[in-house]
Amino acid sequence: MEQGKNRFSLICKSSNFDQDVIINLKVHEMKILVFVFTGLLAFTIIGCVTNPVTGEEEFMIYGSGYEQDVAMGANVANQIEKNLGGALENEQLQNYINYVGQKIANVSHASELKFKYKALKDDSANALALPGGYIYITMGMLEQLRNEAQLAAIFAHETAHITVRHTASAMSRLD
Repeated sequence: MEQGKNRFSLICKSSNFDQDVIINLKVHEMKILVFVFTGLLAFTIIGCVTNPVTGEEEFMIYGSGYEQDVAMGANVANQIEKNLGGALENEQLQNYINYVGQKIANVSHASELKFKYKALKDDSANALALPGGYIYITMGMLEQLRNEAQLAAIFAHETAHITVRHTASAMSRLD
């Protein structure tokens, strides 16, 4: 790099061309270039987190832990419950749903999270997971099940979405 009066010249050697490529930049342009490059480098380093299940490094804008996920899930949990008809008003069934779910949560890679399992009134056959440990199953899905193992399998699937932070990962790819 050569420095002149208020200008920098970058000389790039190229094996494809007989001539060197010279890029002339004003000092403020060079500062911007260095700032952008440093920012991108820091963003890449800071944005890499270890997936708790696979152990692989992943790019994640939305934090390195579950704290932000809990806040994100809490922000939408009530709206999801409302949109799907609200919680089933059967305390015995809700306790059973939570009991089966907690058995899965306790052996998950995110056992430190306070998972919440709840049955909703909606007639569609569905189950869903929100970031931070909110897991729902609809009445329509419960009516399709024949035993506790099937319920546990659904909860294991939904718990895995939370454990590997699928929502935060997907949002990071969108930004």
